[in-house]
Amino acid sequence: MEFKDKIELIKKFDYYVRNKSTGSPSNLAKKLGTSESTVFRIKDIIESMGGKLEYCSKVESYRYKKAGNLLLGFEESDH
Repeated sequence: MEFKDKIELIKKFDYYVRNKSTGSPSNLAKKLGTSESTVFRIKDIIESMGGKLEYCSKVESYRYKKAGNLLLGFEESDH
């Protein structure tokens, strides 16, 4: 998998988390078209960047413990 594809996978993971629609890790793996072990690796990557996650069995979704934004990409500036 190319680096940009990995970034897109992380962005999709984040999208499902923010929308509280990840489902179980196995369901999320299906949504992302990847394996459950990759889901856990992505979770670890996001947590290493400061985005602490928890699984809520009530809504059956991962969620961020604190509000915030995951920023991945290039933003042009005037400088």
